[in-house]
Amino acid sequence: MNSNNIRRLALGLFLVIFFLFPVYIISAETTTVIPPKQIALTFDDGPYGTPTIEVLSILKKENVHATFFVIGQNVEKYPEITKEIVANGNIIANHTYNHPEDLTKVSLKEFYSEISKTEDAIFSVTHLWTGLFRAPYGNTSPEMLKELEKDDYTLVGWDVDPVDWDYSKSTPELIEKTVLEEVKPGAIIIFHDGRDTHINYPRGNLIKALPKTIEALKKEGYTFVTVDKLLNIKAYN
Repeated sequence: MNSNNIRRLALGLFLVIFFLFPVYIISAETTTVIPPKQIALTFDDGPYGTPTIEVLSILKKENVHATFFVIGQNVEKYPEITKEIVANGNIIANHTYNHPEDLTKVSLKEFYSEISKTEDAIFSVTHLWTGLFRAPYGNTSPEMLKELEKDDYTLVGWDVDPVDWDYSKSTPELIEKTVLEEVKPGAIIIFHDGRDTHINYPRGNLIKALPKTIEALKKEGYTFVTVDKLLNIKAYN
């Protein structure tokens, strides 16, 4: 091959690279879909008086909606706060009536009673029949799951647990640190605005940690949705 042919070949390759490579870059930029960094905040064991009111205030200020797994006994005690949970755009869900330590050790009749009494309490206040259920401590059995499916409930667990309910060990700093270390897109985070059926259990560690944790998650690009939207399931029956 003479020098003229070599020059022509080199020029041809250059033109191909010059014109095709930018087109490839533009195409990649316009077709690449970046998955959203959505997560869901959930709160168990409420409504719980002042702590729940403070949580609702923080969420409203941060423009964040969450999912509240409530105890029927507490709904009866705080009906107005229960109404506020829903009125603020949050989702309300079933977390049993008395928060049994181990649902797997109760009869199916007792299990059904725990759910139905809570549903009655929620409906009497909100006129909503919930479609989401969370078992205390996550304890379930195959028989329970069949009952839940039969009654059209979705069992909801969690991915990140900062153990905020343990006031003696989980400081606000530790709560935030645990969430930020363990969170990932699609995660469900569990907090506790109440403490099962305890009375006046301190919730100050959560109240202090929550706004800082939300702000830190926002800085990392996370957005907040309720569980039903995160999992593409129905919130109410």
